[in-house]
Amino acid sequence: MWCGLKESLRLSQVAYLDRLPVGLEDGEMLSEGREQAVVWSRSHQKRLLVAFRGTDDDWREWLQDFRAWKVTTPIGRVHAGLWKSLEVLMTKILPYLQQLDETWRVSLTGHSKGGGMALMCSQFVSTPTRVVTFGAPRVYGAGSARHALHRANTWEVILNADVVPRVPRINYAHVGNVIYCDRNSRWWLNPPLWRRALDMALSLKGSLGDHSLTAYALAVQNPSLGAVL
Repeated sequence: MWCGLKESLRLSQVAYLDRLPVGLEDGEMLSEGREQAVVWSRSHQKRLLVAFRGTDDDWREWLQDFRAWKVTTPIGRVHAGLWKSLEVLMTKILPYLQQLDETWRVSLTGHSKGGGMALMCSQFVSTPTRVVTFGAPRVYGAGSARHALHRANTWEVILNADVVPRVPRINYAHVGNVIYCDRNSRWWLNPPLWRRALDMALSLKGSLGDHSLTAYALAVQNPSLGAVL
């Protein structure tokens, strides 16, 4: 059983914490340098859950995020800065992935940079996988994005005024399904690009404030979300 959207959001929130909250103490926090993820390996359910932390307030993390050129990797051409962030943690995550067989279900999630890391991590999973991201930037070059579509069940949650999912702009692409909240707080599943572009233009705003995980947590409470899922 995979994580739903609201459970994924909760795990993405936990990834920012310094210790695990009540009810989720069975996870393991993995840290290396300035990067962090949390893994819940639940053998009785045959579920592996991984949540990646997004960018913190450290200026060095923001500097790495702005390394937006593409590099060639085992999973294709991807965002250089986010690939470096994932590489730092993969030596700790791979042992969990390597113990799985085809009966397991893997759920990967994260907010902002953490969502981008979840998208790339899915390429290393051989068992059925779902990825749910919140405000993730584009991480794949266009050709590599087409390949990634065949590797995971992917859902990218995007708020209208959030600027981060709009970048990098040139020769990058989102992957999978887009769950989009428009300027009137209505949710859409896979709206055409012209509708999203028009909606963003009419909103006349775009800010990092709308990128916060708190903004996403408030938006998913809208009842219209249930109509598109």
